[in-house]
This record gives sequence, C-alpha cells and structure tokens, in this order.
Amino acid sequence: MKDLNNCLVRLNDNINREMKITILSSLLIFSFASAVGQDINTAGLVCKLSSFSFKGDLSYERLDTSLDVTIPGKRWGHQLIYDEVNSRVLLFGGSHGDTILRDLWAWDGSQWDDLTQDGTPAINKGVFVYDADRKTSVLFGGANSRGENMGSTWEWNGKTWKEIKMKGPAARVHSSGVYDRKNKLVLIFGGFGSAGMLNDTWAFNGNAWEQMNAHGPADRLPLAMIYDETKEAVVMITDLLKQDTLISVPKNEMWEWTGAAWKNLQVSIPSITGLQAFASLGKNDILLYDGDKGTTWKYNSNQWQAVSNSGPGIRAGHTMVYDKKRKNIVLFGGGKADTNDRYNDTWEWDGEKWKKIK
Repeated sequence: MKDLNNCLVRLNDNINREMKITILSSLLIFSFASAVGQDINTAGLVCKLSSFSFKGDLSYERLDTSLDVTIPGKRWGHQLIYDEVNSRVLLFGGSHGDTILRDLWAWDGSQWDDLTQDGTPAINKGVFVYDADRKTSVLFGGANSRGENMGSTWEWNGKTWKEIKMKGPAARVHSSGVYDRKNKLVLIFGGFGSAGMLNDTWAFNGNAWEQMNAHGPADRLPLAMIYDETKEAVVMITDLLKQDTLISVPKNEMWEWTGAAWKNLQVSIPSITGLQAFASLGKNDILLYDGDKGTTWKYNSNQWQAVSNSGPGIRAGHTMVYDKKRKNIVLFGGGKADTNDRYNDTWEWDGEKWKKIK
C-alpha cells in the first residue's frame, strides 16, 4: 500500500539514526526507538507499524484505515507558500538534525497531503516563492545534503519538479524572496555566499534572472519579504549583523522596494533575532510571531502592536503563511534554538487568537 511505501521511503531517505530490520517467522518487524507498535517519528512521516498486517509473502494489508499516516515530520528552516490555484498551503523541505529533508506537503485546512515524488530536490535554506501569474512555485538557492551552497533554480508546476538551467544569482543561503505582483517578478535579496554577506537584488520573470542595478542595505540579513497589496510594493524586514562575527546586533528595520532602489521606512519595529516568522495578512497588515518571547505582533498604519502573548510557545525556525481562501495564518514546526528539539505542530491564527490544529 502507498501508506507503508511512503513510510519506508521516509525512513530510508531521512532518518539519521540506526534502524534495524529483522525478519522473523515471516513477519516484518521494525526495531526503532523501542518496540513494534510505537509511533515512528521520521523526518518526514509518522507511522504506527501495528496498524499493518504482514503475510508470509511479505505483502501487507492495512488494519486501521482511520489512522492518519500523512503528517509532516519534525523540522525547522522549512518554507511555507500559498498555492492560489489549488487554494492550499505548500510546505517544502527544512532540516531535522543533520538531515536535509526532501519532501513537499499540502495543507487544505483539515489535513496534510504528501506530494513528495522522485525528483523532489533536497535543498535547505533556499527561497521558495509562488508565482501567481504563471501558477508555478519557484525554488532558488539554498544548501544541498553535502552542505554546499547552491545557485540552482527549480520549478514545481503542481505536478512535477524541473530544474531550470540558466545563469542567475550566485550560490547562497538565507536569502529572502517574494512575488512582486505589480511587476510580475520573483524578487530575491541578499543572503550568504562564498564571499560572505550579500546585498544584491535579483528579479526572475520566468525566463531569465536579471540583477537590479541598486544594491540593498549592507550588513543586513533579510528576515522576510512581503508584498503589500494595498501599496503594490515589496516590503523587507532585516536584521543587522556584525560583518566580522555574523552575530545579530539586533537592529531590525523595514525597507520598501520602489522598483529601482530600497528605501528605509524608518519604522520602529520589535527587537527580534533571526529565525522568527512573518506573514502578510493580505493587504498592508503583517503578522509576526516572535518565538523568543512567545509574542504575536501585528503591523498596521506604520506601527507594530503586540496582540497576543499566548499560542505556539517558545520556538525558532518556524514558518507561517497567509491562507487567502480561509483568511487565516498557518504556522508550522520550528524548534528550540539551543537544542536539537524540533516540532511538527500546525497552528492557525484567526485574526484574534492561535489554535493548535495538528
């Protein structure tokens, strides 16, 4: 069955601990964590092996058809985007321990669906953007499973992945990007490359990359790029880093892309470190979940205001996105910055409060 095959694929591809497979009396027994029947938390799936019956020929049948075995595994540093054609949230990649995940999931508001297939790239810390006009998801940069920075461009058309061979930005990680609806371009800024911190701006029109003439703010790590639908402008939130140590100061700022240059908006912004999550609320509102303090902030009318001190709890490396159809924010995963603890919980913000869904 597909469920078990998916489970075995995730174990084979993503697990970074020893797994022992033993065949006894024509039974397939997995020894992992403790014993058969316990949940196996892989980097990409949760399987309960006691829900399957194995026959003498090692074929199998499902005993508990109600068991949900399609749950994204624990991770941080993943990407969430909104697929407007299919009205669903897409989750891509991330990492768990030393393992870079090679998976793609879809959230429709009630359940997760595993879209992973052969050819899904294993890339972490890249930029994942939905091109609303071409109805295509664009993945750029990041690091591969060997820790090498990449400068490749991939596209997901809703059915298959394809690497687009072309010249473009230098290989990098920790860049940020967004879709500029007004100009119909995927826009990315900065990150880390072989020469250190970058402050270049690039645009992708679906056929080619073009470097914009204007350089952006120096010594800034882009925390998020958001499209302001009211002003029809790209907004970027940055963190100031010390170039010699790459340590956050922190000094957070908001910048706006005019189409030719970056303009500092001179807005007072909550003091946060990297690995926190921002999302547009559809118009010119922005939501921030500061996992360092467990505080939710909302930006409106050129000012930030704390709106909640409850919700997903202390964490970093989480990601969130606005679900346009259901008009809420979806947050997934993350972990503790000072340990290897990672999460695979799903939360939603309805405009007033957080609710844990999965």
